[in-house]
Amino acid sequence: MSKSKTALVIGGGAPNMPLMAGALAAMIRQNVEFDVISTSGAGALIGLLYAAPKAASPLEALANIVQMGVADPIYNAFPVNYKIFNKPGVLADLFRQQLNTSPYAQLVEQLHAISPGLRLWSDWQQFLWAIATPSDLGAESLGLCAHVPFVEEVVDFSKVRDAGDFYLNAYNLDKHEMALWHGRDVDLQHFRAALSFPFLYPPTEIDGQNYIEGAAIDTLNFKALIGDHGCEKDIETLVVFDVLGAEQLLRAPTSLYDAWVMSIITPLTEIAKDDLKLFELVHNRKPDGSAKRTLLKVPLLSKNLPPERWAQMFEWSYSNLHTLFRIGFDVGLLFCGEHAKRLGIEFDPTVQPLPEDWTTADVVGNGATAKPFATKKPAAKAPTPVAPAKAAAKAQPAAVKPVAKPVTAKPPATKTAAAKPAPVKAAAKPVAAQPAAKPAAAQSVAAKPAATAKATAVKPAAKPPVVKATAKPVAVKPAAVTKPVAAKPVAAAKPAPATAAKPVVATAKPAVAAKPVVAKAKPVAKPAAKPAAKPAAAAKSAKPVAAKPAAAKSAASKPAAPTQPVAAKPVAAAAPVVAPPVAASPSKTTDAEPV
Repeated sequence: MSKSKTALVIGGGAPNMPLMAGALAAMIRQNVEFDVISTSGAGALIGLLYAAPKAASPLEALANIVQMGVADPIYNAFPVNYKIFNKPGVLADLFRQQLNTSPYAQLVEQLHAISPGLRLWSDWQQFLWAIATPSDLGAESLGLCAHVPFVEEVVDFSKVRDAGDFYLNAYNLDKHEMALWHGRDVDLQHFRAALSFPFLYPPTEIDGQNYIEGAAIDTLNFKALIGDHGCEKDIETLVVFDVLGAEQLLRAPTSLYDAWVMSIITPLTEIAKDDLKLFELVHNRKPDGSAKRTLLKVPLLSKNLPPERWAQMFEWSYSNLHTLFRIGFDVGLLFCGEHAKRLGIEFDPTVQPLPEDWTTADVVGNGATAKPFATKKPAAKAPTPVAPAKAAAKAQPAAVKPVAKPVTAKPPATKTAAAKPAPVKAAAKPVAAQPAAKPAAAQSVAAKPAATAKATAVKPAAKPPVVKATAKPVAVKPAAVTKPVAAKPVAAAKPAPATAAKPVVATAKPAVAAKPVVAKAKPVAKPAAKPAAKPAAAAKSAKPVAAKPAAAKSAASKPAAPTQPVAAKPVAAAAPVVAPPVAASPSKTTDAEPV
């Protein structure tokens, strides 16, 4: 069974957008999350700022909506929002495009939010540009204004396609039906179609079809979602933002411009009231008369508002938008506290109402907010199969530490070179040639490979495994034996290849049978750093049995001059060499101490 969803329905009403933006900001601060967003008319801009803001967080984008207001001294003298309602025409579009590329024009817009004085100067400069903009408005024009020009600067439409279930409506004039678009299909043209209010804006053409604002017909876009043929059947809770369905909005006009605004608002007020009643009584009822879903209406248009606030409700002055946002934020907090359980949140009392002189920092708070809108995650990619050889190369022996003293003989006062060792390639299985394998003892060379196997598992650590190749060769005095110690072939004893420390990689071949020590591996001859110094080059006079541990670029230590240890031919660095059995050189030797 699918999880029940919570939907947010944002209606139309452009001048009252700050009310809805403030309430939504409060819900974000209280960690309310929505699974579905359905918008209509001006509510589309609020929904897009919430779901897909550009170069800002949702809280910052919603708070910055008050910057659309005009400085009060200018608005009182000329009560038209020239920032929103631009002159139409091709020449007007070219003029604004060139103006937007000017660094000076961009600076002027940024100064609006700094202080009241700079806001006045910025709006005055933009007012002069609006006057200077050419226009081809005439009797054949299809609308008074150009479409909202700035939305692509504040909305990232690529994010809408990746967001959750976002819906936008517009009315198709050619088919005489309401169109409902999902977020994956929404772009700039669809947004303009959703805000193409008749007479104010011209219809928007998409694929040869003409569209006007959906809020002009259906101010609350929920019937297409959860009606009999709705696309979101599993919605359990509906949160509704309605800023039109109140009779207190109807009043006598104060000017010609205000009379024109009221001519738009008056029918929309009744449409909003009827839509809400129709949904509650018809689309949200079970056969027994009970409600199908929980309907939570945010009381943005409270009757408790002071009379002067109702009179200024549709003004575009900065002070009015600033005040409406604060009222909406406070209403949103109260709503979250009252319906916390239904919204699935734990109310946070530390989020306080906004002060009268609030700033964006007051809205954002400490920034510790939840993800505002459910994002559809792309399907996880299946892991790419790794070839056996590569898999073995990546397999590092767990917790196998390099042997601190692989050879117990230590040369006097000799330090190994501190060069950084080349990374140990898993293919290399350097079987270190052991020094004369205890010639006097009864142990055979075949008993040593297990110890050397550990040395091969050297993991490149932060410090190179400094093989103090033996601080003292303990004056290896290979006894004056007439017979060199006949080392038994390594193959006869199965020198514990992978079973002892499991470092053996699939590409490394074990020692060849019947031969003492075969290092069939890629020599560490081509590392990232310089290749390891040839073991025999470090001691020309005396050739110690240089234990060649993996990944250690240690120069073979020079043993004490007086003694000459048994010169065993080390494995050549350039190519894999079969080391012959250790032949004890009978020169100047006495009975050797076991190594």
